[in-house]
Amino acid sequence: MSQTQGAIRLDELASQYRVPGLDLKLMALNLYGIYSNTADGRARIEVRPVDHSESEWHVIVPTGRDNSPYRLAGDSLLLSDTEFAKVRFVEHDDARLGYLRDKGRVLTLNTNRRSNCTGCLFCPNTLADANDPRITKSEIDEWLAAFLREKAWADLSSVREINLSTGCFGEETRALEHLVDLRASLTKFGFKGRLGILSSVIRSEGAMRTLSTLRPFALFLTLECITRRDLLLKESKASLSPEEAIRVLSRARREGIDTGVMIVVGLDDIVDVTRWLKEAVLHLTDFPNLQIFQSHSPYMDFFRTKGADNLEFFLRARTEFEAILSLTPLRPHNWQNYRPLWYTSFGSEKLQCP
Repeated sequence: MSQTQGAIRLDELASQYRVPGLDLKLMALNLYGIYSNTADGRARIEVRPVDHSESEWHVIVPTGRDNSPYRLAGDSLLLSDTEFAKVRFVEHDDARLGYLRDKGRVLTLNTNRRSNCTGCLFCPNTLADANDPRITKSEIDEWLAAFLREKAWADLSSVREINLSTGCFGEETRALEHLVDLRASLTKFGFKGRLGILSSVIRSEGAMRTLSTLRPFALFLTLECITRRDLLLKESKASLSPEEAIRVLSRARREGIDTGVMIVVGLDDIVDVTRWLKEAVLHLTDFPNLQIFQSHSPYMDFFRTKGADNLEFFLRARTEFEAILSLTPLRPHNWQNYRPLWYTSFGSEKLQCP
């Protein structure tokens, strides 16, 4: 999409696919990023759309993208030279040790140093700097105490969920050991909520029995893609086949563990993802994290599947996935995904805005 197209074309697509205009414009922002070259190629931004000033959205987008119709002008985000949103802040999206989501009720941790990950071919993390210092077992308690002082909280009892987003353990045993230690530390600080991890290495029956001792617990399987896995993924992820992933989810459910999955939409043909989701939803307790693939460089452009450089690809994906997921009680939550296909609506249903 050139800078001269922008809003007119988006309005046409919104009508054609029966998608709210705000959803479409935020999806386009995720896909095309921002023309302005800021925040070292990848930025965290809080945007408040001018036509929906009651809501503020946290987005993480590529910057310095020459084909984007979005650009920054002071505290405004422009869409084809028309103000789309006010911007509260812009900062480089580095890996942080911990941060809050969902109005402070959910804590995301990176206690395994995500920056050490060897990475998958399409992932921007290994191309960027990070400020996630290595944290040892003994230092977790120190960091949690410092976190509580910073927030002026007595303990972690108000936090209902803590998710370990670092899945770069390399092997199942290391991940399980870390989780056991982490649950013990969190318990000392008054946390009784659900502990979760994004991982692809936790798979076995024995591992599920261990995780069951940490309940309430959630395993979010980082599947990433359905096809071309040997090409796109590092070996520890590629070794998990889509068929085995279904069995892993089933094992987790048998042990009373909550389940989710993360898929990067735009790496596979929509048909392949749809076919896999139809089977997977039988074993999911959480709405799947279906992320729009973001390209941060011409190199990353190469890994898109055919058509995934076009917004209509993602509108078709949204329609196909809704047809499957609308038959379940699962619904998207805005705090769970910073690159989603849904914002204010899911099919004919309205979603709660942040």
